[in-house]
Amino acid sequence: MRVCAHGRGPAAAPGPRLGTHCRPLVDAVALMERHLEQPLAIAALAARIGLSPRQLQRLFDAELSQRPRDYYLNLRLDRARHLLEETERDILSIALACGFGSASSFARAYRQRYGHPPRAARQPRADSPEATTAPHLSRGG
Repeated sequence: MRVCAHGRGPAAAPGPRLGTHCRPLVDAVALMERHLEQPLAIAALAARIGLSPRQLQRLFDAELSQRPRDYYLNLRLDRARHLLEETERDILSIALACGFGSASSFARAYRQRYGHPPRAARQPRADSPEATTAPHLSRGG
């Protein structure tokens, strides 16, 4: 059984979906997921799981090859994308629900991650069934 880079023992779920059973990492991600609307500062997150911010940084780097800040941002953007695609909520309310202070800061982060603005997530793609229209059948009269 693999022990995490931090040296603490394995954890239960949600470890397998992260690709690790490292308890501090699993605990950090669970906290992030519970605090999407009002994100925790990385120092506060680290303190809640009993690590220093630097230890948390090294742990994320060793286990997930990314910084905790980037992982947290990606969680928030994934949630926002889901809300854009699955709800009719306006962009500002989605931005606020995912921890962004404004629609513009959300749009900037979203565009950087996905390559298009948030509103484009609501437009049917060319290959989707909604984008194709049936030929218009006229009735003879």
